[in-house]
Amino acid sequence: MRQSLEKAQIQLDSVVSDLLGVSGRAMILAMVKGETNPEVLAELAQRKLRGNIPELRAALDGRLNDHYRFVLRQHWELLEMLEEQIQEQEKEIEKRLPPMEWAMQLLMTAPGIK
Repeated sequence: MRQSLEKAQIQLDSVVSDLLGVSGRAMILAMVKGETNPEVLAELAQRKLRGNIPELRAALDGRLNDHYRFVLRQHWELLEMLEEQIQEQEKEIEKRLPPMEWAMQLLMTAPGIK
């Protein structure tokens, strides 16, 4: 995703420390949905990132054409799918873990394991 943004001359990661944090996700999703105005995108910043609005506007002033938007949407959909799979795996682990609780407790007594 980062490379696609860079190819579109959008330097969001130069201002946003976590591209997939709340603000980064909001801006990327807006771009996927068609927003290209750097001022509108920058206003999606949350919390302390709001103090960097001028830098965000500059970083978001790129060339996000239909091609890059398509690629960005593909990345976004893949990210959503992977996050959904991770949630499913975590649920499955939680479901299967109780019979092995005794082993987990034993492992937790080993030095260096928390």
